[in-house]
Amino acid sequence: VMVWGSFSYNGVGPLVENMGTMDAIMYRDILTQHMLLYTTRNMPCSWIFEQDNDPKHSSKLIKEFFIVKKMRVLDWPSQSPDLNPIEHLW
Repeated sequence: VMVWGSFSYNGVGPLVENMGTMDAIMYRDILTQHMLLYTTRNMPCSWIFEQDNDPKHSSKLIKEFFIVKKMRVLDWPSQSPDLNPIEHLW
């Protein structure tokens, strides 16, 4: 079972079960349908999104999504999976 999850200093966000292989389109849909809804309800006006450098996260589609949604995204160092805090949540 593959899931997408999130958390912030306000608590744990939605946990979304993924059917099939996640690609950039599925990732964008999860961000739209789950993450943005969560942040609208639970986050202050100023927040920064954090994600690792998985290819679907850094795809042109996702970069354009962040621009259109005016989201601030934390720059992530390459080859640094140990910095991903959600790995400690699982």
